[in-house]
Amino acid sequence: MTGIIKKNEGRSTGIVGSDAAGISAVSSDPPGAELELGSVWLRTDTKQLKSYLVGTAAFATGTAMPYGFTQGSTNGPSYENITEVCGYGGHPRTGGDNGARGYDHQQWNGSAWSQATNHPYANSGCSLTGTQSAGLTCGGHGNPSGPNSPIHPSYSATNISTEWDGSSWGSTASVNYAFSSAHQQHGHGTQSNTKIVNGWTGPSLSSASQLYNGTSWSAEPSTPFTNQWFAGAGPTSDFIGWGSNTASNSYRWDGSSWSTGPSFSTPKSSGEGARIGTANGPTNTGVLCVGSRHPAVNSTELWNGTSWATDVNLHTAPAFGSADGGYAGGGDTGGGSARGLVIGGAPGYPASAVAEYSGAALAALTSPATFA
Repeated sequence: MTGIIKKNEGRSTGIVGSDAAGISAVSSDPPGAELELGSVWLRTDTKQLKSYLVGTAAFATGTAMPYGFTQGSTNGPSYENITEVCGYGGHPRTGGDNGARGYDHQQWNGSAWSQATNHPYANSGCSLTGTQSAGLTCGGHGNPSGPNSPIHPSYSATNISTEWDGSSWGSTASVNYAFSSAHQQHGHGTQSNTKIVNGWTGPSLSSASQLYNGTSWSAEPSTPFTNQWFAGAGPTSDFIGWGSNTASNSYRWDGSSWSTGPSFSTPKSSGEGARIGTANGPTNTGVLCVGSRHPAVNSTELWNGTSWATDVNLHTAPAFGSADGGYAGGGDTGGGSARGLVIGGAPGYPASAVAEYSGAALAALTSPATFA
């Protein structure tokens, strides 16, 4: 018996024939999108009966990047598919800001970091959405000596947008307004369906939002707040987020309008925070809000689909402090292995530190299993 994973509701947990138990027999763990709490399946290759259960959340020291950055743009729909571009202090560097803005483009495959084709111009604080095979960057501080010279009259900001096809970069339509400080703008969308919220437009914070359909950008309803660092997760039709100017509130977007979401126990109004989210939007195992800075805090809170609840503190070694800029996150808390990374922003500039998060787990109930 193979196919859709079935939730083992009301059935005995004793080891019986897989067909009799109504449990699917598979040769690999299913993707997170097919899982819900209590799902049970039989691994025929390892002879294990497995179930998707909520495990004990923890942070641990992750594999350091080849080189560091702060305020880098990071995105990743899963633990095995995380990308970082254009860090401040990244490598290689170029002119402007003492050569601090980078062309960097790093990828994490679940076991190792690799350097991908350089971003076509040096930048920092840009938005990043999509995957390692289909990505989109836009906005950012830009660089005075590059082709993306800032166009905003009072602050370093650009409106350039660039697509990644898995092997090379290409230009696409410009965003309707120049913005920067948007390196947490990475959770709402794909290369052909991306929503951008706020950003720093100078001399004040922005309430603007934009939608990209794969060809052009269009204006979306303004947010009920002004903000620059907006962190969140979910598709363009249903996501939850927060920012540097939203105090204890989170906010939800349902595809047509904004609403105030549940409050955090720790306000996020004092600066950047990170998130480990899910490509499928807010779910019962939700979105992880990670820390903030100015002042730095290492607390985290997990969205369960209804409210925020305190989760395990951000790993203290490496320490993610306020002195070296923001950090970013990627990964999936919505199912499967529920793993993610928090990257950069640690003491020691530029930072190459990585903290790895594990939450809900694929638990082997019996090994080996006996089946008919």
